[in-house]
Amino acid sequence: MKSLVMIFSVFLISIFNLTESFSHQLGVTVNHSQATTFSKSEYPFPIQNSEIATMASQIPVTRTKDFKEIRLTRFEERNQTYLFEKNYKLILNYIAQEEASEAPLYFILPGVGGVGGGPVVDGLMQQLHDNGNHVVSLANPLSWQFVIGASTNITTGFLPWDIKDSHELMKLVVTELKARGLKISSYNLIGFSLGGALLPSLVRYDDEQGYFKFKKAILMNPPLDIILGVDKLDTFYSVGKDWSLEYRDSVMGYIYGFGNKVLNSKKPLPELVKEFNLTTVQKQFIIGSVYRDSLTEMIFTIAALEPSPLLKTPVSRSERSARMQEARSFSYRQYLEDVLLVKVNSLEKKESFSNLEQLLKGYDLYNYKDLFAKDNRFYIFHNEDDFLLSHKDFHFIETTFKERAFLFPFGGHCGNFSFPINKALLKSVTLNNN
Repeated sequence: MKSLVMIFSVFLISIFNLTESFSHQLGVTVNHSQATTFSKSEYPFPIQNSEIATMASQIPVTRTKDFKEIRLTRFEERNQTYLFEKNYKLILNYIAQEEASEAPLYFILPGVGGVGGGPVVDGLMQQLHDNGNHVVSLANPLSWQFVIGASTNITTGFLPWDIKDSHELMKLVVTELKARGLKISSYNLIGFSLGGALLPSLVRYDDEQGYFKFKKAILMNPPLDIILGVDKLDTFYSVGKDWSLEYRDSVMGYIYGFGNKVLNSKKPLPELVKEFNLTTVQKQFIIGSVYRDSLTEMIFTIAALEPSPLLKTPVSRSERSARMQEARSFSYRQYLEDVLLVKVNSLEKKESFSNLEQLLKGYDLYNYKDLFAKDNRFYIFHNEDDFLLSHKDFHFIETTFKERAFLFPFGGHCGNFSFPINKALLKSVTLNNN
């Protein structure tokens, strides 16, 4: 994933650094009886191509705040895991308000593959801190770090398991933060992509436990239909299955070249974007590759903890590439059907699942319609051109969340969180109000 980010970050940084030249900070009026929506003419986001906007979410963020690190151990025995002896702890980041200042705490739950940092997480952490909150990042259950550092059953993706493990992780985090002197007035959640899809189940679970008693839960670009999202990620990667290595390299090389072109050109940005000549398929492959990298790391980690029979290729400290390549052969659907479904059915005594749809039904946000409509703790931000959405989803969001929905025509998947209009609206929701 890091290599892909390095490949296209020059181009993307060049584009995003120029947005201020023509992105007017419009006054935002929030209607308290209906969703806040923008027409294309009202929302001057500079990248109106979904795939490019999605890639923009990987632009490295300059940390201007005092990020501090937490290293947590939930399963001490995993320090004996071959190849992971030094990487068995969860590494998370937090930013605190001034010493001795009481403030709300926001937990950030990232998307697929997300760990305790990264461009989207870092950007949101700084925004939330500016709005008067303590902020701490978590790891997504579908990440290698959550697998080894937080997962009881090792194989992640089954919502009841992941919610319990995430909740236990949050307890450990709060214990550590309080030991470091943080004074917390309330607890809140913000999750993007798959992290957003976890929130309704997490809130319900915590309500039953009576532990954090969350005040707000903000969903940002969540998939409403998890199966659709899984298949999109697999499809994006598979478009390049017949490409030669040389051809893939040429696609990446083009991005480097175009980045230099943007840096050295005096043309207006909209004209330059029109000259970006990668096809939709090529851009989709780049996005799919980033997500496949995350899945590969996760499967490699699961195999280290449960070495048989997930991966069969031998591995050693000096030779890991062959086993990594075998791990990379897994699609998301293959992992969920051939690994997770089998594991869940072997351990769950009260209920068995015959297919993926049954296994993942807890992720379907349509099942939470009544909760979203009646519970004022839930807010949602989403983009009409997000590849995770189907046509009906935007209407569902607008009519269910109503005044707690903020909807935009552009931004792709998580690509517009740092845009001035989006930042202003997030501030209106998360400003320190205890």
